[in-house]
Amino acid sequence: MTTDTWWPELAALLCNVVCTMAIAVVLRVYEGHEVPRLPRGISLNTVVSLLASLSRSSLMLLVASSLSQVKWFWFQREPRRLTDLQTLDDASRGPLGAVAMLSHLHLLSVASIGAVITLMALVLESSVQQLLHYEEIQIATLSPEATTRQSISFNTSSWPNVDYKWVAAINAGIWSSSFNRNPSCASGNCTWPRFHSIDWCSRCDDVTSTLDIGDGCSILINDTAPVNTIVNTTCNISLPKGAPYVMDLSKTYNPNFTVTPSLQLSPWVVSYSVGMSWQLDSTIPGTKNFSAENIYLNVSRPAIALAYAEGELAYDDLSKKGYFRVTEATECIMNPCVREIEVTVRKGQVVAETISTDYGSWHSHSNNGDWNCWKPYHKYDDILPPGSELMWDSGSVCFTYNGEWGITPRLEGTRNVTSFLANVRDQEGTMLGFVPLFSSNNEQLDVIQANGLDKVVDNISASVSQYLRLVSNATVQGHVWVSQTTVKVQWPWILFPVVLSLAGALFLLILVVQTQKSGTPLWKTSLLPFFYRDVQADEEFVRLRTVSEMLSKARTTSLRIATPLLGESG
Repeated sequence: MTTDTWWPELAALLCNVVCTMAIAVVLRVYEGHEVPRLPRGISLNTVVSLLASLSRSSLMLLVASSLSQVKWFWFQREPRRLTDLQTLDDASRGPLGAVAMLSHLHLLSVASIGAVITLMALVLESSVQQLLHYEEIQIATLSPEATTRQSISFNTSSWPNVDYKWVAAINAGIWSSSFNRNPSCASGNCTWPRFHSIDWCSRCDDVTSTLDIGDGCSILINDTAPVNTIVNTTCNISLPKGAPYVMDLSKTYNPNFTVTPSLQLSPWVVSYSVGMSWQLDSTIPGTKNFSAENIYLNVSRPAIALAYAEGELAYDDLSKKGYFRVTEATECIMNPCVREIEVTVRKGQVVAETISTDYGSWHSHSNNGDWNCWKPYHKYDDILPPGSELMWDSGSVCFTYNGEWGITPRLEGTRNVTSFLANVRDQEGTMLGFVPLFSSNNEQLDVIQANGLDKVVDNISASVSQYLRLVSNATVQGHVWVSQTTVKVQWPWILFPVVLSLAGALFLLILVVQTQKSGTPLWKTSLLPFFYRDVQADEEFVRLRTVSEMLSKARTTSLRIATPLLGESG
């Protein structure tokens, strides 16, 4: 029978080990994953707590039974105080008895291991709960709720004719400045894989130091001539590459030109340009300024190459001449391009980062010189799909309409001023200089002067790029980042139940060995030996050695506990 063996304790030990392993396995399975939704609303904490309770219960069963066995070989060795029997029995029944036993120094033997395990088991479930924590993290999920537009070709609404929406995009670029991407991101936190998009790109540089105005850009002021005599000269304002700007510098002999003639120190009234924007080059073969070899700002034959300069007329009292000088100059290019883009949205803020830019190259169509064709230097699988509305030629996209793309005419222009020589005051004092009387109006140049050509060109590029995205049906799907509660395991806490399991196994092993070596009967928690193994027991009872034999005999034995009569002392 099982009462005469260690099988119940071994089964309890096995249950304890299996439950401890199950806790580790369950946590390992769910670690790093979303908090599971178990049937009937059962939580992961409940599962772990249940396993911990089973582990503790089986461990306490093992320890209680083993501690009960200790008392039999404790009294078998030599006569002991009868209170030791009560102490050892109490130790097998729970923590209070275990504490009481540990306080009796003469009882500190192998039973101490069981008592310590009993006390440690009190916090087993709490320690197991320390294993399990929950962490709020952000996870990315590919979702149709995260989309951003992608331009995959140059298709617009009316190529090869004039596209008035394109023209509107150019004007928007001149007069406004907000052309950021507006991706769809419901959560406010999204990312997209890198993708390619056909845009218009721009580059600009300060070229003031390289601008040349030649030697003849001056005009004599102190000579005389008949009234209303006009003298004209021209100045070539040029950069190392591209067409120069030819500025008219003229003077008119009119002593009484101003409303306050007394301020006019010279009879000559001078007209010249103080702001000028002009085209440096064109991609259209056979048209003005075309150059097949020109490279501007490291871009070969850009679709648009522009320059803008601001200047003033300074007076030299020694030579009595007015000399034109440039105060600042900017060179800009615009060209179709392929951008590699990485878009992210963080807390509702959109960041579109350009990873690389391919400006491509221009060539004439092989069968028709009237076609101007552009293609990127590299082949991209996600743009320029075959079957677009525009002609294809070896991976190129070709156009029949250019007209400087409608951009150059809106940026070219001049602001002329008419001025006279007078005393002017500045920080250094009073000196001779030219005072403007009136100037021509040019709204585009007003914008360029206020913001800079680089900013205006950049805005136009962004505006027409936005337009290309709007007329494109292509979108790129991204990942939506959402908050998720995940399982986090603090594995060092698993050592506590593991140590308890090992201690329980060691305690059981020691008792098995000691019981075998001492020849102590395996009576464990049974009370029957106190009746059948009494010192005065008859020979029939002495022959009952195992608990099962005692149980069999007990079924036919009756017992009555005598109580003292009233008034009788014990």
